[in-house]
Amino acid sequence: MTREDSTRPGTHYTTSGHMVWIGDRTRQLDHAHVEFFRGIKNPIGLKCGPSLKPDELLELINVLNPENEPGRLTLICRSVRTRLPNCCRRCCGRSNAKAASWSGRAIRCTQYHHRC
Repeated sequence: MTREDSTRPGTHYTTSGHMVWIGDRTRQLDHAHVEFFRGIKNPIGLKCGPSLKPDELLELINVLNPENEPGRLTLICRSVRTRLPNCCRRCCGRSNAKAASWSGRAIRCTQYHHRC
């Protein structure tokens, strides 16, 4: 459900959740999911799975947060040890300086995992 802010015409917010995000399988730049998120003013999350390349991530950041607004975008990295350092260097280097929060979770062994 999306609503226009009555105090700021032309500004839209989604009211369907407290933290909305774009999943790893729905992050194609030319698809509707990214286009919808580009048009809302909510803070949003972007899941960064193992197939995401640093250049693709930069393009997504530029589309989803073109004004480089702090707090607008949270990058959710599932494979912290392998993906986070590489993507972080590419996106947060001096020449890029993108405003994004990083969220990662440690992958722990459970009885369901065969290898760590």
